[in-house]
Amino acid sequence: MRHPYPGYYYPSLVAEYVFVFQKPAATKKHFNIYWNRSPAEKAANEIDMSDYQGEKSKNVWKIRQLAPQQNLHPCPFPLELAERVIELYSNKGDSVIDIFAGSGQTNCAAEKLGRKHLGIETQQRFNTEHIVNEIAQLLSYQSDALHWNLSRVDDIAGIGQMALDAYTAISHKLDVEMTSWESAHHRITNLRQNKEHFMQYSRKLAKQAQTRESLTIQPKELLTGIKATLTIQNFLGGCYYWTCDEVEIHGNQMHLIEGKHSRKAKLPSDGDTKDALLKMMLFANLENLRVGAKQYIPIPIVKLTTAPGLSLKSQSAKMKSKLRKLWHESHINGFRVSINGEYLTLHSM
Repeated sequence: MRHPYPGYYYPSLVAEYVFVFQKPAATKKHFNIYWNRSPAEKAANEIDMSDYQGEKSKNVWKIRQLAPQQNLHPCPFPLELAERVIELYSNKGDSVIDIFAGSGQTNCAAEKLGRKHLGIETQQRFNTEHIVNEIAQLLSYQSDALHWNLSRVDDIAGIGQMALDAYTAISHKLDVEMTSWESAHHRITNLRQNKEHFMQYSRKLAKQAQTRESLTIQPKELLTGIKATLTIQNFLGGCYYWTCDEVEIHGNQMHLIEGKHSRKAKLPSDGDTKDALLKMMLFANLENLRVGAKQYIPIPIVKLTTAPGLSLKSQSAKMKSKLRKLWHESHINGFRVSINGEYLTLHSM
């Protein structure tokens, strides 16, 4: 809400719709195209019904969005979303076409599930020349990361203009009008005039995202504690808005817990675990952790949970090697790893 009065409520759009359209079959006898399949085809494409109970059986799917570091595309959708739709509405060997392929998530899911696939894009590309130049400057930069970020803000209008020029070129090439050109140009003009406005607006969006995340329980989390917001202030007074999956207070210690869950009797995916480790890099370097006036010692914890039946001692040699690396990482960097309520040690593997 922009103002604390009736009539100013505008909910954040945190859901996407999946529309299902079906082409009619050739004969009235088999008006549903999925019924007109041979017994062998049906057997080869039988879906495990136990995997589509609970949350998956409802008309609202809770799927965790991709973290920025998991995909360089500016607007990727989760691979799990594409996998569900393709599995539920196609058979092995069918053709899957995505006319807005983006980072290729649909194609990856189709390949994994044994479908033919075609992705179409407008040949958008990252400006690799600009990126290489920025990396070269960064490697020779003599100050700290914070000052580097501030120097990039100084040129934010120029970067925005580069993006607008690129989309304008695509618009002309495809003969498709950009409906938001004026809005983008207006934003860039404001950036040139007032850098502080951009910084304040960015912080406002980050604060709103923090609030949304603090109220959201993800399907890949099995949490029992209190979800909390974490606002980090740097030495120049700038704020970074984060959330913590769970917070537990034990005396003068505060456990900062990042949770990852698997619905099966196996550890969460490598991608989810790496996502948790990124949070540990942050939590393990916090100083002056306070709630109000009271100061606490931060204890970062990765909390991995699974369905019943997991035994660490019966894991494969490859998995045990991963667990030993995970323990070594936690030991060196000062955080803990909990698996189904027990802390990971060399003796537990």
